Amino acid sequence: MATAFRQAPARNSAPAVDQTRLSDHLPTHYPAPTADPAPLPEPAATSYEIPARWAGDDPYRLEHRGSGDWEAWGRDLELLTDAVADWRAQLAGVDRPWLCWCVLDRFCRIQQRLVMEFGWTPVVGGDPRAGAPTILPGAVPMDCNRVLQLPAMWMWMPVEFAHELAPRLAFWHSDLLVGRRDMERLVRTFDVLDDGEVAAYRPQLPRFGRTAPCPGTAACTTRAAARDQWDHGCGWWRWFTKHPNFAGEFAVAAEHWDHGYGLRYWKRHYGGMVRPVSPSERGHCKLPWGRWKGTMSKGRSIESFFDIGQLVRELGIADLDD
Repeated sequence: MATAFRQAPARNSAPAVDQTRLSDHLPTHYPAPTADPAPLPEPAATSYEIPARWAGDDPYRLEHRGSGDWEAWGRDLELLTDAVADWRAQLAGVDRPWLCWCVLDRFCRIQQRLVMEFGWTPVVGGDPRAGAPTILPGAVPMDCNRVLQLPAMWMWMPVEFAHELAPRLAFWHSDLLVGRRDMERLVRTFDVLDDGEVAAYRPQLPRFGRTAPCPGTAACTTRAAARDQWDHGCGWWRWFTKHPNFAGEFAVAAEHWDHGYGLRYWKRHYGGMVRPVSPSERGHCKLPWGRWKGTMSKGRSIESFFDIGQLVRELGIADLDD
């Protein structure tokens, strides 16, 4: 008997929201965006030029390559293999790496200081649209785009290949800050993970318009777990069902198009060991779908819609800001 599949949503679909009353849909556990965002300067034209390597690629496909999307990459693994070898060399000998992905330099500096305060090593990569990040003393730079030369890149690119990079790798969203109590809880869990386990975000409340918050909001994976996810084709990238190693059946097609759903599939169907973590969302500068449109990057959205100074004071980490 053939397996019945539900129709997946359109790739660019978003929840239908009355944009005139969007503030009504904001979950109360997120920091509230300011009512009147500051005007954004126009970016330099060179910030969004397509590198020569990708000149012939479809723009939509190219955008999704940089986000970490197996539908965009398919079995085109040769360049990815070269990139992973470069990432591995950059992380050689780094103890307790924690990926801090820069989309806004001020935000990333706060993340770096918080990570170092709790004994981990910030590994600083970033979206090329944000410019070169500041690398604080004690942090390690990681140029994830040196080989790929993509016009935009998300943190999921190296996370998918964690089994090639380090015994364990912690990471969090580039728009997340947490207080010290939450950070202590995260570190306590990340430090005791057995090889083969993953710690991943478990939502305290559902988000508007989404099935569930992304497990990678704050997470840590170990080499054996990441290796097993790779072998089964159930990693962190979008459209994990297009992974070259995926051989399963996916009856709920609506849930394979976004980041992190491969982890859920791995847990449910292959017995993956996932420890839940639930840091507060008070410091998650996440805009609802549609609110960020018209800005050119996530970093500029954060800077425009959120008061970072007020946020760090509320979280009790104002001393980490500068």
